[in-house]
Amino acid sequence: MVQAYHLVFVMQENLSEELIQEISRILLDLTKIVKIVSVYPENNPIPTKLKESFSERFSDLIKDNRGLHFLIQQGEIRFGSQVVYKDNSPEDSLAAIFHNSGITEISFSPPFGYDESNRFFRVMKAFINREKGAGDLVTLFWQENIPGFDYATVEDVILREYDGGMLVQTSMEREETFVRGGADDESGKVIYGRIFLPDDSGEIPLSGDKSSDTGQTAVATGRKKAGGFAFTDMLAEKRMGLSPLPAAKKSPLPDTALILNDAFTLGESERERINEILRSDGESDEFGSTIELIKEINRQETEFQEFNEAVTLVEKLQSEFLQLGNLKAAGELLNYMRELAEVASDERRRERLRRALALAASKESLSGLAEALNQAPDIALEDVENYLNLFGWEVLAAVTDLLGELEHRHHREALCNYLTRTGAEHIDLISRGIFDRRWFVVRNTVSIMAGIGSDRAFSYLEKAINHEEKRVRQEVIKGLARHSNKKAIGLLLKMVWDKDSVVAQEALEAVIARGEEALDAVTSMINDDRFSSLPEGVQENLFIIFSQLGGENAVSYLATLIPRWGLASNQSKQYYMQLAFKALGYNSSEKAEKILLGYSHSWNKRVRYLAKEALVNRRQVKYGGNL
Repeated sequence: MVQAYHLVFVMQENLSEELIQEISRILLDLTKIVKIVSVYPENNPIPTKLKESFSERFSDLIKDNRGLHFLIQQGEIRFGSQVVYKDNSPEDSLAAIFHNSGITEISFSPPFGYDESNRFFRVMKAFINREKGAGDLVTLFWQENIPGFDYATVEDVILREYDGGMLVQTSMEREETFVRGGADDESGKVIYGRIFLPDDSGEIPLSGDKSSDTGQTAVATGRKKAGGFAFTDMLAEKRMGLSPLPAAKKSPLPDTALILNDAFTLGESERERINEILRSDGESDEFGSTIELIKEINRQETEFQEFNEAVTLVEKLQSEFLQLGNLKAAGELLNYMRELAEVASDERRRERLRRALALAASKESLSGLAEALNQAPDIALEDVENYLNLFGWEVLAAVTDLLGELEHRHHREALCNYLTRTGAEHIDLISRGIFDRRWFVVRNTVSIMAGIGSDRAFSYLEKAINHEEKRVRQEVIKGLARHSNKKAIGLLLKMVWDKDSVVAQEALEAVIARGEEALDAVTSMINDDRFSSLPEGVQENLFIIFSQLGGENAVSYLATLIPRWGLASNQSKQYYMQLAFKALGYNSSEKAEKILLGYSHSWNKRVRYLAKEALVNRRQVKYGGNL
C-alpha cells in the first residue's frame, strides 16, 4: 500500500491549476453534503439528489486521475504538495473531522462510485450524529469496508517504521492479526476493549517458542479461538521490535471518589474548548451550505432534462425551507431562480424557471407560509415583509386571504404593511376583505384601505362605517384620523351619529383634532336636525369647539340662543341657553367679552350668574391663572 501511495505522489507533483481548483471545489461540496446528510432524514429527496449529483462528478474525477490520494493535517488537506482544502473551524471542517479521529491519509480509487458514496455518507452521518452503537470514525470505516476507499491512521505512521507498510485497516483483515473478535463473535468486528487487554482466562506461557527476530522466549496472553490463539502481546512486541513486556505489578486501587472528582472537573483549556464548540455550533448555517450546493448543481447541468430535475429540487427545497420557517433562506432561493431566469441560455430554461416562480407565488404555496408563521411566532415582522416583497401584484388576492389564517398579530401587521405598500394600483384585489364574514379580516382590510388613502380606498371604507362589529368601526375612525382631506372628515362626521356612544365620541375627537379644518363640519352638525339626539356631553363639546374656532361669527349665533331678558319658555331653551354661555366662556374675541359683560348686569339672577361664570372662565382660558 505504501508503494502505491508513493506512485500517486509522484504522479501528483505536476498538477494543473485547473485540476487543483476542481479538487478544491469537490472537497468543499463534500463538506457541505456531509453537513446536509447529517441533518436530513435518510429518505428525504434533497440529500438524495445532492448525493447523486456529487457522486457522479466525484467518480468521474477519480477515474480521470486514476485515483485521488490526500494527506490530512490540522485544518487543511493536501493533494500532493498542494493545499486543496483549508478550514480551521474545530467542528465543521472536513480536515478537523478526519484529523481529530486520527486519520492521516485518505484515498479514493476507481471502484468508488454511487453506492460507495452512499456508504461513505452513511458512515459520516453516524459519526457526526453519534448514532446509537456508533464507535469512532476509524471503527465505522473499518466495519463498512467501502470498496475504493482507503485510509491510514496515526498508528499506521508508527507501524510503518517497524514493518514497511503495516496499516491498521489491512492488518485487521490479515490472518496473523493481533486484533480480533472473541470466540463467540462471528462478525469479525474489532472490539477495542480486547486490544492488548485479554479477559480473565489467564496467562498462557509458551515455553520453548523462540522468537525469530529477538531470540527471546515469547510469553503472551491470549484467548482460544477456532483451535488456536491470538497472541496479542507477543505479536505486538514482535511488530515493534520490543523486548517482552514486564509482568504487571499489582498495586492498591485508588479511591474511586478521587478519580471521579478529577474526571468530572474541567480544566481551563477544556472549558475554553467546549465554549468554542458551542459557539461554532451556533454559527453553523446548514441552510446556506445547502443553497451553495444547489447553485453548484445547476452550474453543472448542461442537458435540459438534468436542468429540469435540478429546478424541481430547488422547488422542493424552497418549500421545505418555508415549512421550517426560514424565510430568509426560502427567499434567497427565489432570488436565485429569478436571477437564473434572467441569464438563462434558452427559452425552455427561462420558461421552466418562470413556472417555478409562479408555483412559489401560488395560493397553495402561500398557505404553506401561513402554516409556518402560525407554528413559529418568533418569526419577525421584518422577515415576513422581506419575503413578501419578492413577489409581484399577482399574489395580492392570495395574501389578502391570509389575513384570516394568521394567528399572531404581528404577522397580520406584516401582511397589512405589505398590502398597503403594494396594493394601491390593484385595490380591487384587496377590497374583497371588506366583504369577508370574519370581522377581523374586515378590520385588517380597513387598515390597509386607510393606509392607501385614495378616493377609491375611501369608497370601500364608507362601506365599513356601519359594520355590525364595533371594533371594525373603531378601526375605520383610526384610519380616517390619519387623513385631513374633506372625504375623510365627511366620513368621520357620519360616524359621530354612531349608535355606540364610545364610537361616536372617538369620531368626534377625530373631527375636533382637525383644528380650523373642523369648523365647517362642527357647524353642519350643530345645524343638523339630529343634533339634539346626541349625548349631552357630545353636544357641549361641539358648542365649545364651535365657539373656539368660530370667533366673532360664533358669538353672533350663540347670542341668539340666549332669550331676551333671559326668560326661557321651556326646558330645552333653558338647556341651550346654558350651553351658549358656557361656549362663550371659551371664545377669545372682544365681542364675546362685551356680550358677557352686558349680561353680567342683568336683572335675571340666573342669567347674571351664568354670564359672570363665563367671564371668569374666559379670562382664565385667555390669560391663565386664577382671576
